[in-house]
Amino acid sequence: MIAFIFSISVMLFWFRGINNLFIMHFYTVFEFIFIVYVLSQWQNKIKPKMLLLITYIPFFIIWLIAKIFIENTTNFDHISSSLSSAIITVISAYTLLGLVKDWGKPIENAVFLIVSGFLIYFSGNLVLFALSSTVIPASWVIHNGLAIVADLFYAGGFLALRHL
Repeated sequence: MIAFIFSISVMLFWFRGINNLFIMHFYTVFEFIFIVYVLSQWQNKIKPKMLLLITYIPFFIIWLIAKIFIENTTNFDHISSSLSSAIITVISAYTLLGLVKDWGKPIENAVFLIVSGFLIYFSGNLVLFALSSTVIPASWVIHNGLAIVADLFYAGGFLALRHL
């Protein structure tokens, strides 16, 4: 729902010919908070759960510093998005490793499918966001491909939830 609201906002600005990249800077924070919260709820132990929730504070501070001193809000936020993708990739990998003993049939495990979608999307985006301005000119095409693959995993996860 958050992504949908931000996408509509971006589209409305685009139709009016207004630079909409500043919206994506805020989306990075909201996406990070939401996904880290979801991943924290899937932790089996209280310490990792609390550690994940505590990451909000340093991430927000770094995000704010980047916005004020480093990143121009009329350009893509490479630093913030790369940091967010790196953290979510590590947390997703950690979550998947914690699920190993509970997998059963991975294709029927909603958490496995959704977290796999996170891992694919954010690990791919980590490379794209970090290198897109200098190395990979077609990065948005690759980004959209990653989003489609991740969405298929999310859909599989939500379908698996229906069968619980």
